[in-house]
Amino acid sequence: LFPYTTLFRSAAVFALAVHVTDVRVALINGIRSVALVLLSWLLPVMTLLVGAFLAALPATGLAPLWATGSATAILLAAAATLIILINAAYQDGAQDRPPHWALQIAARTAGLVLAPLVFIAGYSVWLRVEQYGLTADRVMVAAVLAIVGCYAAGYVLAALWPGRWFKPLEATNVIASVVALGLIVAMLTPLADPARIAVDDQMRRLRAGLTTPEAFDYNFLRFQAARYGREALAALARDKSSPRAQAIAVKAQQTLAGATPPGVAPRSAKDLLAKVVLRPQGRLPDSFVNQDWSSLPSLTSTCIYNSSPNARPCTAYFLDFDGDGVAEILIGSNFRFHAYRQAADGVWRSIGYFDPGECGAHLEAFLETGRFQLVP
Repeated sequence: LFPYTTLFRSAAVFALAVHVTDVRVALINGIRSVALVLLSWLLPVMTLLVGAFLAALPATGLAPLWATGSATAILLAAAATLIILINAAYQDGAQDRPPHWALQIAARTAGLVLAPLVFIAGYSVWLRVEQYGLTADRVMVAAVLAIVGCYAAGYVLAALWPGRWFKPLEATNVIASVVALGLIVAMLTPLADPARIAVDDQMRRLRAGLTTPEAFDYNFLRFQAARYGREALAALARDKSSPRAQAIAVKAQQTLAGATPPGVAPRSAKDLLAKVVLRPQGRLPDSFVNQDWSSLPSLTSTCIYNSSPNARPCTAYFLDFDGDGVAEILIGSNFRFHAYRQAADGVWRSIGYFDPGECGAHLEAFLETGRFQLVP
C-alpha cells in the first residue's frame, strides 16, 4: 500500500496548498501562466525527438531499445512527458487567445505519436509476460499502460478533430482520471490485487507446463506475493496427485522450510557467491567468498539473491575503481553495481553503489577491458 498512500498524501497536500494560495489569485495565475508557457515551448522539441525515434525504427529495429533493459519505462516516461506538454500548450482551451500556430502543429503531431509509443511499450510488456508470466510489478505496469492508453486514444482523436482545436482533450482528461482512480481502487482490493493476479498466472503456467518444476520460482510465492503466494505454495506442498506434483511438492516444502528470504544474507554466502562470474577471468578471493556476512548486512547485490533460473547472473570485476591504488570488487549487473573494499582488519565492506543508467549493454565491456575514466 505504501506507494499508493504516498501518492494520495502528496496529492492531498498539493491540493491543500493550491486552495491556501487562492487568497492571492493574481499571483498564482501569473506563476502558472509563465510555467505553462515555458513548458509548452518544450513540446516541439520533445515531439521532434520522439518523431525521429519512431522514424528511425524501420532502419534500426527494436533491438537497441531492448538492450537498454528498461524499454517500457523509457517509453512510458516519454508518453507521460508528451501528455504534460500537450496540456501545457492547450491550457484552458480559450479560443480568444489560442496558442502559437507552431504549438498547435506540435500538439497535433504529439497526439498522433503517442499511440505508437504506447503500442511499443505494451508490446515490450507482452514479450516479458509471454516469456516469464505476470508478476506484481508487471500487473501494475499493465494498469499504467491502460491509463496512458486512454490518453493516447483520446489525443489521437483530438489531433484529428475537425472542429475546435484539440477539443476532445478535455473529455479525455476526465475519462482517463476516472479510469486511473478506478484501477487504483481495484488494485487495493482482492478484485485486482497485483499479487493475486501474478500468483494465479504463475500457477496457471506451472499447471499448463509452460514453466517446468525446476525453473519455477518458489521463492516468489513465499516472499514476494503476500498471502496469495504463501497459500499457493502450501497447496503445492500438499498436492501428491501425480509424480510431477510430488516433485513440485518436494521443492515447495523445501521453500517453506527455508528461513532466509532473497535479499537477506545467510550465515555463509559461499554458495550464493559461487555463481558470480569474475571477469575477465579467475575467481573471487577466498577472503571475500568465505567471509561471515551474517553480522555485515552489506552483501546487497540483488542479482546474488535472485534464484530465478531466468535471472541474469552477477558479474564481478576486481579492479581499482576509486583510484587509491588498492583494487576493489564490483558485483552486479547492468542495472546496479555494488563496490566492496577490504579494510585493514581484513573484512570486506560495502562502500557504495552506482546505477549504470543509459550505459546499457556496453558497460560490462568497458569494465572488463578497463576502458573507463574516474571523474569527480
